[in-house]
Amino acid sequence: MEQRRSATFTLIRNVQVFAPQELGLRDVLVVGEQVVRVAPDLGAFASLPEVKTIEGGGRYLTPGFIDAHVHISGGGGGAGFGSRGPEINFSEAMLAGITTVLGCVGIDQEGRDLQSLLAKTRSLEFRGMTARMLTGGFDWRVTVTGSIIKDLFVIDHVVGAKVAISDRRSFHPTQDQLNQLIAETMHGGLLSGKAGIVQVHVGDLASGITPLMKAVKDTGVPIKHVLPTHLNRNEFLMEQAAEWINMGGVVDLTPAVTPAEFKRAMFSAKAIKKLLSAGCPIEQITLSSDANGISTIHGFDKVERFPLNLLHKEFKELVLGEGLKVSDALKCITSNVARVLKMERKGVVMEGADADLVLLDPGSLELELVMARGEVVVQNGKILKMQKLDV
Repeated sequence: MEQRRSATFTLIRNVQVFAPQELGLRDVLVVGEQVVRVAPDLGAFASLPEVKTIEGGGRYLTPGFIDAHVHISGGGGGAGFGSRGPEINFSEAMLAGITTVLGCVGIDQEGRDLQSLLAKTRSLEFRGMTARMLTGGFDWRVTVTGSIIKDLFVIDHVVGAKVAISDRRSFHPTQDQLNQLIAETMHGGLLSGKAGIVQVHVGDLASGITPLMKAVKDTGVPIKHVLPTHLNRNEFLMEQAAEWINMGGVVDLTPAVTPAEFKRAMFSAKAIKKLLSAGCPIEQITLSSDANGISTIHGFDKVERFPLNLLHKEFKELVLGEGLKVSDALKCITSNVARVLKMERKGVVMEGADADLVLLDPGSLELELVMARGEVVVQNGKILKMQKLDV
């Protein structure tokens, strides 16, 4: 059951707004869960008794971050029972600036089934963030209702499907099966008014994303319905990423995929710079963390769980390390992702948008305040909304 909240009025004053495009110094008025005004001076509202005022002091105000690949119900399991990881908790996500999350299952679809994923998705929504999920998985044939189309049609939180290709651990769909999966997911999206997106885990086998290129050509399904991820895994995939973008597609890069884990990998911030240098538009690049995944590549004595703050860390690296403009770096974790997921009120700061907002220190880009669905959840870098069941 959803929590019902009374409408609140919050005025955030004197902030440098990145919407994600830079708007300059603005005030932002939030009513309930929605941004209702963005203007240079809304000081007249501050005198109203029901309005709570937050003084921004020139800090950067940005959309809340959208992480489109998180193992919210627990990752791991691919190296036996000892490699299973925990569910994410609400506070960790909020402290990382993540106000919208897309959950998926990983290699383990026996101990982490889709019903559990759906329950976790609804749990996070109940606690105050926006959560959606993908049906399918490494074994794309596993769904909640027995049909990808029906999952999209009858389950509000399902916005697409997942499949794995070019990975020794995948279930190796044939080209015909891959074509059908993409067509069914698009069809389910059309019927339900959702994105109908197929998120494709891509491994390091020599086939790369070639099957996806063939699928788009064979089926005529618009390329926007297919999102390949982990493409900074090796140099061949990076070449194919540029080709995919030239075909009109969007590519997803993964901060958790690093040279420390994969010898041929490229840090995602450097991968973005490489694609931009090749003439690829920033609007066709997204970042997702693969957070809560488990790495046992260095043995069980060095098991690693990928944290939820990877998006924020990579955003800082893009700006402070690679020299990207704040507005461009933000697009990869806000508006670009929202467009791919067909979530029009997310990933932007504008009148009518959802009030998912982040305040950043202009120098360090550290998180100072996070607002999710109109409620301040993190302030001065500390969680405010602690819950007894912080899961």
